[in-house]
Amino acid sequence: MQLEHPDTRERQRRHIALAGVGETGAAKIAAARIAVVGAGGLATPALTLLAAAEVGNITLFDFDTIERHNLSRQTLYHEADIGEYKAERARDQLASAMPHGSIRPVLERLTAENAERLLADHDVVLDTTDHWPTRFVVADACERLGVPLVWGSVVAFDGMCTVFAPGGAGIDALIDRDRMLSCPGRSGSVEGTFSPLCGQVGSAMAGETIKLLTGIGRPLIGRVQLWDTLGATIREMPLRAHPNIEGTEL
Repeated sequence: MQLEHPDTRERQRRHIALAGVGETGAAKIAAARIAVVGAGGLATPALTLLAAAEVGNITLFDFDTIERHNLSRQTLYHEADIGEYKAERARDQLASAMPHGSIRPVLERLTAENAERLLADHDVVLDTTDHWPTRFVVADACERLGVPLVWGSVVAFDGMCTVFAPGGAGIDALIDRDRMLSCPGRSGSVEGTFSPLCGQVGSAMAGETIKLLTGIGRPLIGRVQLWDTLGATIREMPLRAHPNIEGTEL
């Protein structure tokens, strides 16, 4: 596979130099179709890195508008953007970072009725939301479609990231669905969100996406990466049914 634009090849020079990536991997990145669900604290670093890597086509699902309290962690947005749609402002901010790609905002909530249709024809889906009904809808649609799902979460000082992929464990191996829908438990809106951790987890999600696109390394399939910011630790645990994760249970 060849990169279509010479300047894209130049922008991708450091990726092309990576063992296992090369021009073939860079071309896969440039041709990729990515869906990002949510345009908040995890999405903004993930989107910034994926756009800079020249992922060719990004569909961004979010119908929320920007509020002042978003600005401390949603770094694509500024004071003058308050009241604007996040997905549209993200597109505008990232346009110059992906001159040969596109980012398409969709101002529509994903539901059980439309998710499979809207997420079809994407290579990877990233779920960056904090809304549990939407998380389960997205996970179910990705499982039916056979599309890998990169999943992240931050609450207070704790974060996690994993990948749900065809043939691997699904979201119900990590989260007790019935409990989360009836008693949502921890929430960033209640406990707060440590903004630098959004950058760490969002960056990890971008990295997992590029690994999946290029086929390099060992993605977080069947494993959960856990951040404890106050303890300055990052650890990993295998994905198994409804683990009791001290300090990170959502």
